[in-house]
Amino acid sequence: MKKDDGEKFYLRVGRRIQKARSEKNLTREDVAKNINISVKFLYEIESGTKGFNVNILYKIAKELDVSCDFLLGCCSIGTICREQCMDDVIATFDKEELPSVRKVLSTLGEFLEIHQKSAKLLED
Repeated sequence: MKKDDGEKFYLRVGRRIQKARSEKNLTREDVAKNINISVKFLYEIESGTKGFNVNILYKIAKELDVSCDFLLGCCSIGTICREQCMDDVIATFDKEELPSVRKVLSTLGEFLEIHQKSAKLLED
């Protein structure tokens, strides 16, 4: 994994941790105390500026009552959870890249529509 990819990975996971914590109405102080890490370290994890080991990931997931797969952006079957992390993925692009991202998504949407119509015709 390239350095930039690693940084984006930690940023995406950090955002999911922050979102799950907020949805549970827990403060950083609460979570940090309960899993025996500093508030500063949890902040750094959530902001994507520090990495973490699997033990810390497990403790955070357990405290937030979510799966490690969810925090990592994967479903239990190992596929990307599109509905849950699309905002995280889009947020990793620079403003200059967004028109290209929109074009790719639009093209994929058109392709899926054509594919679905073809599949339906084959069924009939």
